[in-house]
Amino acid sequence: MRTFFFYLGVIFFLLLLVVGGWGLWKFGPLFLGRKPASLEFSASPSAMVLPAPDRQGSVPLERTLQARRSVRDFEDVPLPLGQIGQILWAAQGITLPEKGFRTAPSAFSLYPLKVYLAAERVEGLAPGFYGYDPEKHALIALAEGDVRAILIRAVRQPAVSTAPAALLLTADEDVARKRLGDAAAFCVAAEAGHAAQNVYLQATALGLGTVSMGGIDGGALREVFALPEKESPLYVMPLGVPKER
Repeated sequence: MRTFFFYLGVIFFLLLLVVGGWGLWKFGPLFLGRKPASLEFSASPSAMVLPAPDRQGSVPLERTLQARRSVRDFEDVPLPLGQIGQILWAAQGITLPEKGFRTAPSAFSLYPLKVYLAAERVEGLAPGFYGYDPEKHALIALAEGDVRAILIRAVRQPAVSTAPAALLLTADEDVARKRLGDAAAFCVAAEAGHAAQNVYLQATALGLGTVSMGGIDGGALREVFALPEKESPLYVMPLGVPKER
């Protein structure tokens, strides 16, 4: 009888190991603070810290929902750096530092998205391509020069030709696939939609406009901006003051 209970205990212990190991692999990111893909920017020593985001606001959410429109034509005026920082925060900013929670929800808090800024006419910012670091609420300079011309060639949509700035949302789907399996593609696409809607509403609240453009040449964008091979461009969102019609 003792031998029976001994072997039963061994089997139970092995089952605990197997189930515990699977649970750690599956849910570990929630409890062990796995570094999201978008935090790779934090390793850069040169970061331009952006003005602190406004977390109160003065425009009711209902008004922004009513006024939100897709804008494809912009006034030729520069954007204040503070507005750019506010929109970047709305896209992927940190809302709960101790847990790393963001403004947009993410399955299992994996946060596979990255947000880049293509700046053409932004006050206090040289024209170029930047990465957004959510942890520091800062921009990392990645390339200098005329990014508008590059975007026009890669995106081939007229909205970027007049925008003083544009966001590029990318995702490392492998980060999600390791935890979500076949559901990764859906979860990443949904997360990009969450972030894009935040950009729409924040831009509207600031008196700006944007449009989410998914029909883009991802390969061309990856090549011209030297993006990591693992990242897939999902959206380009031009930003600017809507042109009066």
